[in-house]
Amino acid sequence: MRYLREHVQPEVAAGAALTGSSAGALACILAACDVDPAAALSRAAGLCHERAVLSRPWGLAGVWGGLVADWLRELLPEDAAERCRAASVGVAVTRLPLMETVVIRDFKDKDDVIDVAMASVHIPFFMDGRPWAACRGTHLCIDGSFLYILLGRTKGLLPEQPLAPAAAAAYAAAVAAGRGAVPAAQAGPAVILFDPWRDEELRRRWSLSQCLGLLGPAGAEKLLEAGHDYARRLDAAGGLAALRAVCGAAAVPAAAAAAARAGSQAGGGYMGEREGEGGGEGGVGSLAPSLASAGSTPCDLICDVAPGAEPADPAWGTSKEPRSATHNTVAATAVVAAAGGGV
Repeated sequence: MRYLREHVQPEVAAGAALTGSSAGALACILAACDVDPAAALSRAAGLCHERAVLSRPWGLAGVWGGLVADWLRELLPEDAAERCRAASVGVAVTRLPLMETVVIRDFKDKDDVIDVAMASVHIPFFMDGRPWAACRGTHLCIDGSFLYILLGRTKGLLPEQPLAPAAAAAYAAAVAAGRGAVPAAQAGPAVILFDPWRDEELRRRWSLSQCLGLLGPAGAEKLLEAGHDYARRLDAAGGLAALRAVCGAAAVPAAAAAAARAGSQAGGGYMGEREGEGGGEGGVGSLAPSLASAGSTPCDLICDVAPGAEPADPAWGTSKEPRSATHNTVAATAVVAAAGGGV
């Protein structure tokens, strides 16, 4: 998320809807509230130190939930709900007993944002000893990535409308470029799915057990750097071009921008990426963009504008207004990271 904020921020702010589950939900919320990732990581480390978590035999087990909730209370501004609504942030939770993924967008206030976020990151028993979280007081929920991690199911997390014409063109271009193939009927609109398991480098360096354990400040920093490196490689290969094109920006990947800068130093003009490398990418919830569809081979991404409405769910009070034709969706799905790892 930090890479997108630094390199594609104007386009994202103009209309990308952020949908996240688990640590990806935290990443979306913090990005919408303009929380500095470095400050978030520093405060997470501080909380762990203050509560002697690093010396506990069981590490984060049983206390992680309280740490994350306090972390969010300190970091989020009082107008967090307004900011999340303005950024079309959606937080995915897995609702019991039917095990269905529900996306919540109609945040009422800061406490409600935190309550929904804590439901999205709830690993049964591990977070606070409870089998589930009581989202909004009555709805029993567990981690929003549960069905995606176990079954690869994106239903509820990703929009299901068919591709708009421009997305079909982006899909065709992705196939022509050899970046995999997703049946157009399954691909959905305007989606970039950030999935940690799509980053081969991360998969070689980290495991789920490590993420559930104590990374410590150094380990968390490595996650940030790994995410930044992957995002930079993806951008250099043109992987974010569709997002820029859809949002009306110049589709210039970072590598092309660097070449353009070099050309401008020789007397030519330059229009493209902002100067500077940007900061580290934020945690496992936002490392590896791909478009995932059950039973298909994920593309690197397909991104386009597509209007449509989500089905209403009065019992949850979820926001179901049709997205305007200027909105695209950035879906951040994550497995669990250490406190602060979803920044």
